[in-house]
Parts: sequence; structure tokens; C-alpha cells
Amino acid sequence: MIAFLLLLTSLFVAFMVGNSTRNVSVTALSTRVAAPAERARFLSTQSAVQHLAAAAGAALSTRILSVSPEGRLVGMRSLVLFSAGLSVTLPFLSAAVARRLRTTGPSTAPGKDDFLPRAGTSPSETP
Repeated sequence: MIAFLLLLTSLFVAFMVGNSTRNVSVTALSTRVAAPAERARFLSTQSAVQHLAAAAGAALSTRILSVSPEGRLVGMRSLVLFSAGLSVTLPFLSAAVARRLRTTGPSTAPGKDDFLPRAGTSPSETP
């Protein structure tokens, strides 16, 4: 029993570390998509969509899960398969975005800081 709990705890820790790593890499990739002048708006919209998706997932799970007359949770297998199926798409979508960024390059529209003089230069030397 203790070996099982240790295995379960190890898997949970590995999942949490993997999820944190995934979040960092996806966020780093996302910051390269929009131009500097549009980055804050893009990332705010992305965050809003992520929160709406989480809320939709919570609402959908209440439609999939139910309690049997014996008090058992029914529908968990379907929910896990659906969730895992969606999770499997993330590496492919991230690879597609990275590939597109390599071919088209990151957004190069000027940001608001591009019009300010850099430290140690006069306004006439700024590009």
C-alpha cells in the first residue's frame, strides 16, 4: 500500500512539474506571435480565452459525470479520454506555431518603445 501511495505521489509531482514546464514554453512561444505594440492585447485576449475554456470544461464535465444509485461516479473514463485527447493536440499546435514563426519570423511591427530614444543616444540618432 505504501509503495502504491509513493508511486501515486511521484506521478502527481511529475504531472505538476510537466504542466509547469509546458505553461512556460507555451507562454514563451505566445509572446513571439504578436507585434510588440499588440502583445499586451493579444496576451490578455489569450488569457481570457483560456479562462473561458476552463469554465466551459467545468460546465461540460458536469454534463458528462453523474452519480450512480450506488453512489459511484459514472463517466470518468469518458471525461479522462476526452481531456487526454485534447491534451495530445497541444504539442502539434505548438510545433505548427513555431514552424510558422520560423518561416515568417516573429512579428516586426514597431512597438511604442521603438519610437523612444535609447539610453545614451540623442533623439536624432534613434532609428
